[in-house]
Amino acid sequence: MRAPRGVWRIAAFGMLMSLALASRMPPIADSARSGRAEVGVTYSQREATRRHLPWQETFNAALDASPALVRLGVYWNEVETRRGSYDFSTVDWLLDQASAREQRVVLSVGMKAPRWPEYYFPDWLASRLVVADRGVVSDDAQVRTATRALLTAAIEHLRGRQPIAAWQVENEPLDAAGPHRWRISAEFLAEEIALVRRLDADRQRPVVVNTFVDTQPGVLLPALRSAIWGRANKVLATADVLGLDVYPSRTLRVLDNELTVRWPAWIWSGLLADLHNAAITQGKDAWIVEVQAEPWASAGGLVPPAAWPGAGVAPSSVEGVMVPLEAAGYRTILLWGMEHWEAQRSHSQDSSWWTAANAIFERASS
Repeated sequence: MRAPRGVWRIAAFGMLMSLALASRMPPIADSARSGRAEVGVTYSQREATRRHLPWQETFNAALDASPALVRLGVYWNEVETRRGSYDFSTVDWLLDQASAREQRVVLSVGMKAPRWPEYYFPDWLASRLVVADRGVVSDDAQVRTATRALLTAAIEHLRGRQPIAAWQVENEPLDAAGPHRWRISAEFLAEEIALVRRLDADRQRPVVVNTFVDTQPGVLLPALRSAIWGRANKVLATADVLGLDVYPSRTLRVLDNELTVRWPAWIWSGLLADLHNAAITQGKDAWIVEVQAEPWASAGGLVPPAAWPGAGVAPSSVEGVMVPLEAAGYRTILLWGMEHWEAQRSHSQDSSWWTAANAIFERASS
């Protein structure tokens, strides 16, 4: 079906604006290009299963790539199906495989974990929740009590595992997310971090907390920029590592049509450089915990057409995002989307995503 004429006018304008403004972006110095980051991945067994992939084989495929780090999640609705009874067998299996490969792991713990629907409350707790949309879910006393118990059980069970290099406490806790757009308060987040540190006192692994960084042109405006800084400063007040999630390509609805847009680095790279510098100045570190390496799908699971040539996410576009992040000073960058790479290879006989990712891993380790 042919799109309305207005859509193409808007798309054409967007393309011209992007190309014109991108041409004004200052070149990255050769010295900045020479900085090499440790490059890792996030892996979710739940996402692998959703994509009809054998989750154990998919994890081994991730390990085969020899990433510097692998981020895993403890999914609450899997480990505590009955209140007070914990089953960490899946996490144990993943850590066993990592240990056999001497693979370092960042382990996410808490009520939130990577991938939709963000919050992974077990059924026995979810059925009791009465939290308004866009509310603060940690204001619910039963959520706080159950989360403390989960963290205690998880850290006590897992703290002896050698592959764990860092704990991630919650996933984007300060961002409104999930079907109900809930968020976690900074006060409860600080309590969670203190609990994890106390339980892991012998090893004193660093604590990572991540937040989403908008890449759209609106991020140049004071209000949106201030909101990002507000979340980042709350993270830096309590965590050891400020984690940032960067997705230059998003979907945009225009006149009842959904299109894919990709915002050029000049819009967002300066902000990310400033955030990195703020962390270093405070004696902490900043990582890119998620950098987009898969298309952004619409609510229906489809990838909308590109608004202009080059606006979509392709295997070749990932390297173009890595360069400005390394230039901004980031030395730990985790790619997001390895389940997509494996699904393309397994279901569509398309290895181009893996080819691009492996090139990035090899460059980083050379």
